[in-house]
Amino acid sequence: MLEDAVSHTFWIPQCSYLPAAKQLYRHILPVSSLKYRDLCRLCDTNVIPGEFHRQYQELKTDCNVRDCLPETDDEDDV
Repeated sequence: MLEDAVSHTFWIPQCSYLPAAKQLYRHILPVSSLKYRDLCRLCDTNVIPGEFHRQYQELKTDCNVRDCLPETDDEDDV
């Protein structure tokens, strides 16, 4: 972003007509054990800010849950 770029401030009025969010599941969906391990590692190394650690550490896990996203073709070392 250019230092001399023009910045604008917008005021967005609060909408009172939005419907309440509908609960889609009867219980909290678990994450895979491997995903949980990786998230805890990100907490331990403070990649995830401390204020969010509890939220991640309280996630339910299930070893039968598979990650929904396929592996990417991108290389991490590039």
